[in-house]
Amino acid sequence: MLVDALREDFVDFDEKTSKLKQMSPDIASYKGKKMPVMRELRESFPEGTMLFPMISATPTITKVRVNNLVKGGISFFSEVVEEFLMSENTEDSILFQVKNRPGGQDDNVVFYGDELWSKRFKNLLDRYKGYDTFDVKDLDTLDNNVYRDVFKELDEGSNFKLMIVHVIGIDSAGHTVGPFHKEIERKIQDTS
Repeated sequence: MLVDALREDFVDFDEKTSKLKQMSPDIASYKGKKMPVMRELRESFPEGTMLFPMISATPTITKVRVNNLVKGGISFFSEVVEEFLMSENTEDSILFQVKNRPGGQDDNVVFYGDELWSKRFKNLLDRYKGYDTFDVKDLDTLDNNVYRDVFKELDEGSNFKLMIVHVIGIDSAGHTVGPFHKEIERKIQDTS
């Protein structure tokens, strides 16, 4: 699950387990309610839960960042421009590897969230539902639709090898009202 714009100081975690010590609660800039899922997962499944704080460099363009995440690389300026011109992904990626490994042709990959994934990787997705993200003032529609779709998928006992979920409510709130507004806290709690 990719929670767009989920800053380290939005997450409740044991500061001793953080890879970046600079985000201790006393110096974190965000002081509101935090997302408890990382602490809960660390306590319940310590061997299977890791927090990987990252520092983003510009450009922080979602389309480019998703492509970097899936391909495992970093984009240069020329690639950033190229990303906006390309439609479907034709390069090696983690999705390509899941579908093209021996026996992988029978493994289902499903996606729910920001439509840039379904536009870019639809040739590697067995089921998907992508939602428009252009109205950054709409903090809830995409996330609510995605949660509904994911729970339906899980409730129906569907068969998949990999499910990717990308929600953008926190990012939209950050763009619309800034990182210290009560709407950020609401979106953090909604996403929890």
